[in-house]
Amino acid sequence: MQEYKKLRQEQNGYRRLFYDDLFDLYVWYTGESPRIIGFQIVYTSGDSQKALTWTEKEGFSHTGIDEGDRTLINQSPVLVQDGVFQYDFVTAELPDRMGNLDEEIQELVLSKIENYKREGM
Repeated sequence: MQEYKKLRQEQNGYRRLFYDDLFDLYVWYTGESPRIIGFQIVYTSGDSQKALTWTEKEGFSHTGIDEGDRTLINQSPVLVQDGVFQYDFVTAELPDRMGNLDEEIQELVLSKIENYKREGM
């Protein structure tokens, strides 16, 4: 995965974006000490994009991404309720693709995905 370096930052922390042809991985950090407080994995399933999100405060959510219809009224993608997380696909592809990322990111993301599976989400 490559890191997108020109990501707009937020006031109370910072975030990083890594991407390749199958995944986008956003990682959120606290502002005080560099500690991961959340992540989001975006992937394609069939004809639509899905997102698995985990944050310290809110836990997990799995959503679809509604791209909008590109009219003046509905131009921004939004997260919408969606079906089953594609665990087998994500866990088969993601570890090798994250091989060049910080170990902290790899370990946290993969362990959280395992937790999500165990919780029966």
